[in-house]
Amino acid sequence: MDKKIPRIDLHCHLDGSLSVKSIYDNLKNVGCNYSVEDVIRPCTVSKDCNSLTEYLTKFDLPIRSMYDYESTKAAAKDFMLSLVEDNIVYVETRFAPSLVAKDGFSERKVLEAVIDGIKEGSNLTGIYGNIIICAMRHHSIEKNIKSFKLAKEYIRCGVCGVDLAGDENFYPTADFADLFRYAKGLGLNITIHAGECHSGQSIVDAANMGAARIGHGIAMSGNEKIQQLCRNKKIGIEMCPISNYQTSAVKAGEHYPFKEFMDNDLIVTINTDNRTVSGTTIQNEIDFLRTKYDITKETEVKLFKNSVDVCFASDDIKNSLLKKL
Repeated sequence: MDKKIPRIDLHCHLDGSLSVKSIYDNLKNVGCNYSVEDVIRPCTVSKDCNSLTEYLTKFDLPIRSMYDYESTKAAAKDFMLSLVEDNIVYVETRFAPSLVAKDGFSERKVLEAVIDGIKEGSNLTGIYGNIIICAMRHHSIEKNIKSFKLAKEYIRCGVCGVDLAGDENFYPTADFADLFRYAKGLGLNITIHAGECHSGQSIVDAANMGAARIGHGIAMSGNEKIQQLCRNKKIGIEMCPISNYQTSAVKAGEHYPFKEFMDNDLIVTINTDNRTVSGTTIQNEIDFLRTKYDITKETEVKLFKNSVDVCFASDDIKNSLLKKL
């Protein structure tokens, strides 16, 4: 494989991608007597993980490790530094400030710490970084609106869009139509986790709610009508192969719809989802797909161009990214 092909990661959760060292160092600074092994186990999935509900339990400790401005900034900066070996040139990392905020550490301060950490890391690495703010499915509409108002304040100042994350099994996408009508009114770029849990209707709902991108979208495999909807609306599909198997969005031995989606002219992108939780990189994702499909250099270039096409970066950054080819 030509390692000089640049990479983009558009679906990458910050709290699921903090390095073990970053989590360990931050917790040690407040007197937690964890060993490195004590950090690894609760932050990474086991080989027999088979559900999204189990997968989502792996975020508790990373979130706890971001407890004030300095620890959060350091974690975000370290995240950017960790992307160098994966040949990343642009990343959109997403998280919910509302999950990190606590007494004395407001959502605004959480976001500003992450913005500052991303900026410092970007200056050191040359990697462009943007932030997507997540609404959480289990939060109230009022709490999620507060997060979107914050996103609007920092748009083009570190923030590039908003998302809906959480357990899709228990909180249907359609329930958030009013929230994303509000987001559209603010002029925010929208991506929505949908179709990760076998619900094709979730993808239809997300598309009709203004999503420019769909996170995962696995459930439209075999459904030409939904694929045509995404094709006609030019919706980007943020595929995350390794985590899709870990959460049983695709079960072991089952067909993975990467080639199906590519052949049907969907705007496919390949992403990590959670670098630490899943133990992955874009390199690993490509290698994983290569065991199932003939992925050529031309295919990788196509995936890169797809990511540039649907990313939430400015036109200037998009043009700069394309020049890297």
